[in-house]
Amino acid sequence: MMNKGHSSAYQHRDEHSGKHLEPAQLGTLSYSGIFNRLNSSRDTICKFGVCVEVVCDKGDIYLQHITTNPTEVKIGQSIVDALRQVPSSERSNYVALDVGMSQGYFTLLPAALGFETHAFEPQPACVALVLAALEGQPGLAENVYIHNVALGDRADGESLQLHVGMCQMMYAGGVNDEGRSWNKERGTRVRVPVKRLDGYLGERRAAVVKIDVEGAEVLVLEGLVESVQAMRVNMLIIEVSRSQWQLHGVSDERGAEVFLRLFKAASRVVHLEQDKVMEDFESFLRTAGYEQSNMLFAYGQQSVASHQHI
Repeated sequence: MMNKGHSSAYQHRDEHSGKHLEPAQLGTLSYSGIFNRLNSSRDTICKFGVCVEVVCDKGDIYLQHITTNPTEVKIGQSIVDALRQVPSSERSNYVALDVGMSQGYFTLLPAALGFETHAFEPQPACVALVLAALEGQPGLAENVYIHNVALGDRADGESLQLHVGMCQMMYAGGVNDEGRSWNKERGTRVRVPVKRLDGYLGERRAAVVKIDVEGAEVLVLEGLVESVQAMRVNMLIIEVSRSQWQLHGVSDERGAEVFLRLFKAASRVVHLEQDKVMEDFESFLRTAGYEQSNMLFAYGQQSVASHQHI
């Protein structure tokens, strides 16, 4: 169920989340200022027994895509199932990670279920929209940590430049080996730091990690794969975009090596579009071809038990 909202010009505070916001280097800009340039609307999405409010850029198809696309619905259901499998007595030991936050539905969903949720998004406009959404949902805001950073295979103090514009779905959430952003949107340039994902997980476990970064997934995973192999991640949901790997300096061989490590550690791998269990790695590579494929990697018996419906 989706309730249509209306265009809103309300203000939100950049300091809204305090320590819950890791900002980019915006210079003279502010998230409020960026937000006020956008043509936005507030909408309520009720699915999987959870209702959250999102603030979307009207120039993007995000809202329609996230609520009607069959694969996105499977992703949402899988996230909810994985989180509900965590015993309430252990919840404080788990976090949810949303890499490629975009306009935030898969960030707000685990937060609404009471999980500390870390969202990663290099586009300041997306961050501005989600900050605005959290203004009207203080209970969720307590659980959400937003990191306006790009994720890559290293964290060496490097930063990248990108343009401030729309919050676009088709944005690469990581960078290639030369630290370049592939967002072609014209506008004011800001600097966004590049970090590794495992630095945010620390000693805790991730109940679920969703990665949707339009071809930069190998770079992101290189910063997480050791934590996966150490069995500190229950579930990975990854959009695999092999046709875009080379844009980020990633060869097929390099990508295959990373996914082989993930595959060997997994108890189950499911192709979400096809509702098909991947029995061997060769089948996985053939199936995760040059069209976008969403793959679910389950680790441990608890995650497997929650996905008998797939």
